[in-house]
Amino acid sequence: MLRKYLDDLLINRNFALFMGGALLSASGSWFLSVSIGWLVWDLGHSELLLGLANFAQMGPLLLFGLLGGAVADRVDRRKLLLTAQVFGAGASLCLAGVAWFGFLSVPVILLLLLLIGITQVFAWPTWSPFIADLVGPDRLRRAVALNSARFNLTRIAAPTLAGLLLAEVGGAPCVAVAAACQVSLVITLSAIRTPPRLNVAQSPIVAAIKEGLVVAWNTEAVREPLFIAGLIGMVILPYTVFLPAFAGQVLQIGPGGLGLLLTAVGLGAIAAAAVASGQTVARRPRQAQTFFTTVGGLALAVFSLSTLPPLSLVALFFVGFGTLGFLTTANATVQLAVPKHVVGRVIGIWTVLNAGTTPLGGIILGWLAERIGLPFTMAGAGLLCAGICLGIALRPISPTAAVQPSGSAG
Repeated sequence: MLRKYLDDLLINRNFALFMGGALLSASGSWFLSVSIGWLVWDLGHSELLLGLANFAQMGPLLLFGLLGGAVADRVDRRKLLLTAQVFGAGASLCLAGVAWFGFLSVPVILLLLLLIGITQVFAWPTWSPFIADLVGPDRLRRAVALNSARFNLTRIAAPTLAGLLLAEVGGAPCVAVAAACQVSLVITLSAIRTPPRLNVAQSPIVAAIKEGLVVAWNTEAVREPLFIAGLIGMVILPYTVFLPAFAGQVLQIGPGGLGLLLTAVGLGAIAAAAVASGQTVARRPRQAQTFFTTVGGLALAVFSLSTLPPLSLVALFFVGFGTLGFLTTANATVQLAVPKHVVGRVIGIWTVLNAGTTPLGGIILGWLAERIGLPFTMAGAGLLCAGICLGIALRPISPTAAVQPSGSAG
């Protein structure tokens, strides 16, 4: 019984190896996020600077995410991920060295974050299709949910540990831990063995990108989740950029409290991953997506207006539950609704609309926050997203837009 449960949970050797390395790598990402966010806030005390730092790291996805998706459909995805991870780990090590020897400044941080962002152009659109390569379409929803749970499991402990370490010894050791953790995924990707890909797309890059755009636009079950993913990326997900400001200025709980805020989000996301992997969501993905987005938007409004740390933690739990629940459900829905040969390009579009728009939204919301206040800005963003998503849910969808069965995705 135990072996059957573990086999069902881990799916196969390659997926288990990938998740193991990714678990440590994600822990390092949280150490980097907490330390860099606090260092930028400490250097400049500006919401706009926090938005610029996020744009430096995530902006390349907005500009070149479609290119990354096209490349993911043309080359060996394991090798592409491995190459991107090697360069990303190198940039993190440089950042750790600069911080350790006291040469840290906002321009230096922005430059090195930009280098990390360039590696993510190829890593992010490749990640989800690579998971599909490892597990197959029949177990894709479970694998995507496990991947989300893996990422957010690290959010429970890693930000708290990073916040405590940051408070005790400063930013340089935190960045050094982050860089060391990045190496773990390099090791596990080197150990994974996958068969060579067949029928890899060889059309010109521009034509390949256009094909992905046409497929996404003409598939109604894909078009709607992509639009909502872009909306969430623009007006909801930037809240993570401003958590250092909420912790230091609104709630006045310091770097240790910042780690607790991120932990609350992670707990909510773990709960969402458990719900998203169930059969109810698989049978009614559109209704589930509406539920998740509405909960996430309303919870963000409550968090933004709260000045009580306990209420803020509860609200952030539901922010994590709503936003990550939608992203998990919609990501699997999109992958299952398009032909396998074009999935990398469609996920490239997903990356541009979701992760790529987040830094742009961060700059816009940061500019607005400096004029009307951060709490009112983010509360309005949450209510706007919830209202639009409810309006979309009331729009009827044609029967032909139903997602294909899992087995037909390939």
